[in-house]
Formats: sequence, structure tokens, C-alpha cells
Amino acid sequence: MGLPKKRCAEKAALIDNPPVMGLGCHMERGALFLYAVAVVGWWGCGGGDTGPAVRGSGQLFEDKGRYYAVGDTDPYTGPVIDYHSNGVKSYKVEFKDGLQQGPAIEWYKSGQKKTEANMQNGIPVGTIVGWYPSGKKEYELPLQNGKIHGQAVEYYESGAARTTTTYAADQQQGMEITFDETGRKISEAQWKNGKLHGDFVEFFGNGKRRSVTPYANGENQGISAGWYENDNKAWEARWDGSRPVGAHLEWHANGKLKRQQNFSEGQLDRLAVWDTNGVKIQEATYKDGQMLSDKRWNAKGELIAALGTAATGETPKPPPNVTAPENAKPNPNAIGRRNIWTTAQITGIYKGKPTATLLAAFGPPDQRLGDTWVYRMMRFRAGNRLVAATVSFVIADSKVDLVQVN
Repeated sequence: MGLPKKRCAEKAALIDNPPVMGLGCHMERGALFLYAVAVVGWWGCGGGDTGPAVRGSGQLFEDKGRYYAVGDTDPYTGPVIDYHSNGVKSYKVEFKDGLQQGPAIEWYKSGQKKTEANMQNGIPVGTIVGWYPSGKKEYELPLQNGKIHGQAVEYYESGAARTTTTYAADQQQGMEITFDETGRKISEAQWKNGKLHGDFVEFFGNGKRRSVTPYANGENQGISAGWYENDNKAWEARWDGSRPVGAHLEWHANGKLKRQQNFSEGQLDRLAVWDTNGVKIQEATYKDGQMLSDKRWNAKGELIAALGTAATGETPKPPPNVTAPENAKPNPNAIGRRNIWTTAQITGIYKGKPTATLLAAFGPPDQRLGDTWVYRMMRFRAGNRLVAATVSFVIADSKVDLVQVN
């Protein structure tokens, strides 16, 4: 698991001094997303509402870093005001000699202030502040030389701090902490030059560690581990970037081993599962992502099913390679790919389902590795954060036999 990165990779924003701009900042699940609305010809990047103004943003153009009113040869001096379709002011900033100076303010259609920043010679300075439609403060972004620098804070609508994140020259640098609305710490992470570097730690409400995941330069490196609230270990896994390494283990809350997955060259080659009493109920082998054999036992330890093994009285062979049509392209807009999942939800819903159900929900996979269907960039909720994950559905006998979330 990990933290979401900035959703807007480009800062068509305050920092880059676009044409007459509106300012805004949206913060989702602890991640800071800085954006600004560049307006040349209309309000908003993709068009928007216009109305009467002293000078509307559509009446200015930029030349060599300064702004001019259409038809004028001297840099513009005076106010720029835009309006929502209901006649309520949506944006205002003053210009002097072609550069934004003083407060730049956005408003919601209700008239409630949305964002405010102070402009100095066309560059935002001080602190950008944003508000919820209710008027409660949503975030504060400190600036230095036109870039986010210092401790940025996001707030719940109740006023309680939601996240605190340290920035240096527009990159996350140092500690980020996320809280629930009662002030209890949910997670903490270390950043270096805009990348996770160090341990990402999640906490239970009682302050005990829920999980620890080590990172190095944005890559998951080393042994990650999770615990139950009773301090018993819940899982342990080693990663080399996105590649699973060695044995990945899970335990029941009573401390008994629940699942062991062994990986070689980043691919699953053996799986074993036990019930809460320690009785083995499944054992499977894989090669190149394809299941070779699968045995199942009941709670008494009696063999109840065997696939691709001599126990069936048949010559061992791989099960049919069930796939989507070879020329089928992934569908990023499939309903299942637009949903926000947890590991428990996606496993509970799709384990045991036929491949037709997968195709209906997620469309064709991004990659097929033997009997494994791989879907990348799936959205998952990790604690109070949204993260991108890769989901692998291991198919056996045209049904989902195992769901893996990385």
C-alpha cells in the first residue's frame, strides 16, 4: 500500500503565471492538489460562465509576461472580475502595469468565498487559503517564491486537522501525518524530494501500529508487515518495487498461519491455505502465472478436490487457459475500474465468480499471464487514503480462484 501522489502533475497554476488566473486547491484524503484556472477568452480551462465585468478575463491577453486589454498597447492596470451564470461574482484580482497585484479571490455560486491568495508582481505569495462551501476552512498552503513551501494543512469541515504535510520548493519533504476527525493519528509517512522514502505507518484508533511499509525513492522495498489490534501479526510480505519476493504470509487473529504464497521471479509459484484450527484446506502450484495443480481439503483434513494432479487419476496437466478475446482492449471506464475498493470487498465479491463476471465488471485485463488476469491502476482505499493498486485474478476452471492486490 502507499500514498497517492499529486493528481495534477502540471501546475497550470499560480506558480507558472498563466494568463489571468483563478486560484484553487483541492485536497483529497490527505493529498494536496494545486490547480489554477487559466482563463483566456473565458473563465475556466474548459470554458465557463461569463457576465458583466469591469474587465473580464476574456478581455485580456498576455505578451512577454504582461497582460493587456484587447485593443490597448499599454499593459493593463485595473480590476478583472468574472461572474457565475447566476450573476454572483466568481473571481476578482487587480492588475498594475500588466501584473496581478494584491488579493486574488474565488467565490462559489452561493457567494461564499472559495479560495484566496495574495499576488505580488504576478506571483502568489504568503498563504493560499481554501474554504468549504459552508464557509469552514478546508486548507492552508504556505508559499515561498511562488511554490508550496512549509507545512501545508488540510482540515475537516469540523475544523479538526486532517493532514499536515511538509513541503520544500513544491515537493513533499519530510513528515506527513493524517488524523481522524477526533484527532487520533491514522498514518504517518516520510517523503524525500516528492517521493516516499522511509516507513509508511498506519495506526489503529488506540494508537497501536496497524501496518508498516518501507519505501526507498518511491519504491516499496523490504519487508512490510501488518498486525491485529491484539498485537498478533496479521501479514508479512517482502517487495522489490512492484515485484513480490519470497514467502508472503498471513495469519489468523488467533496467531495460526492462514496463508502462505511463495514467489519466484515476481510470480506466484506455490500457495497454501489453513483454517483457524491450523488444518490445511488448500495447496496449489503455479508456473509462469498458470496454475498447475490445486488440492482442497475439508475441516477434517479429508481430500475433497484435486485439479491437475495424480490424485484425480489423470495425467497432470494445466487447466484450460480461459482468456478474454485476444484482440480485446482494456476498458479504463468499466464500472469495476471506476469503483473504489478494499481488498476484502473485491476478494469477497469476485472469488469463485466466473470469468464472464470479471469481463462484465472490469472489461478485458491489461495483461494475461497464463491463467492470471492482471488489472493495473485500480483504485483502493487504504486507511483514509486512495491508492493505485494492481489486482491479479488467478483463474482455475473458468472461475476466480485467488485474488491478489498489490
